[in-house]
Amino acid sequence: MDELYCDASGVEEWKETARWLKFEEDVEEGGNRWSKPHVATLSLYSLFELRSCVLNGTVLLDLNASTVSQIADIVLDDLVASRQLDVGLRPRLRDLLLKKHRHLYERRKSTQRKKSGLPSLRGSKKASNLDKGTYISCTL
Repeated sequence: MDELYCDASGVEEWKETARWLKFEEDVEEGGNRWSKPHVATLSLYSLFELRSCVLNGTVLLDLNASTVSQIADIVLDDLVASRQLDVGLRPRLRDLLLKKHRHLYERRKSTQRKKSGLPSLRGSKKASNLDKGTYISCTL
């Protein structure tokens, strides 16, 4: 699961906050490691909401696309055609869907380099600015 993150300067990117490998794992509060695996549970309301989304929403199982941008365009075109999305919102939603995705292991590599004792070619100012941001949860 990813959350849309917006830092103080307005830069937006998706950050990985949970994953499922047999069990659910969440990113711990410090953001540096995965939590202990646990069995995730769903409420009955969540299952009804899922059923409603499958019955009334856009479900495209067999797309003829080879890139993420092609997939986003097809999905957004279908949402506009079925009147589930206003045409004016399409460019902004496309932009949000195609923002950079950052995974936990990408952050971990940068912290491991610092611990190795080798000098860093990049300053740590960029990493410290990312910690001072705002998180926005999105469900699409």
